[in-house]
Amino acid sequence: MKNSWVEVTTREGQVVRGRLAGSDDTTATIVIKSGEVVPLQLRDAVALKQVAAPPPPPSAQPLTLEAKDADRVAGLEQRYGAAYGAPKGKKLHTAGAVVLSLGLTQVVIGVGLGVVSLIGGGDDVLGGAGLGLLLSGGVTCAVGGPLMVKGKTRRREYYDWLHQQEMRGQARLAPGFVHLRGGGGLSMRLAF
Repeated sequence: MKNSWVEVTTREGQVVRGRLAGSDDTTATIVIKSGEVVPLQLRDAVALKQVAAPPPPPSAQPLTLEAKDADRVAGLEQRYGAAYGAPKGKKLHTAGAVVLSLGLTQVVIGVGLGVVSLIGGGDDVLGGAGLGLLLSGGVTCAVGGPLMVKGKTRRREYYDWLHQQEMRGQARLAPGFVHLRGGGGLSMRLAF
């Protein structure tokens, strides 16, 4: 059971909950959540049970659009997502990506038809179709690109907001620089 999270009840009714750091024949050493080390006489214990470890503190790292943050984002969306009033950007980002990929496909096919038309002796039907696909693909890309970028920007703003909600209520220490007349200096900012 060493390094397991335990809950010990003493004869006096005191409950000690923490990580079992070690024990011998007479004493158990428990490290409670605050980091305090509590030595406990085994003869004073009346009940011992293994409990789940407390959840880890929130990560100080900001959220990203990468798959590694998907579980963390899902948990934060479940807790805080309903309170966000602005559009979250996921649908706009997805729609922009689909339109952009369709436009790129049209451009590639249009270039291919143009090359085949030139190699084949200047066939007007293939050349016209290639030019039409090239132009419509360019317009489609011109629409899909900004949609995707705007959706991604909104999504990042939403993730920043989720991260702020996660960090709310925790003390944060941030280094900074103070501009002074004739120079400057380093500073530390403490935010709660």
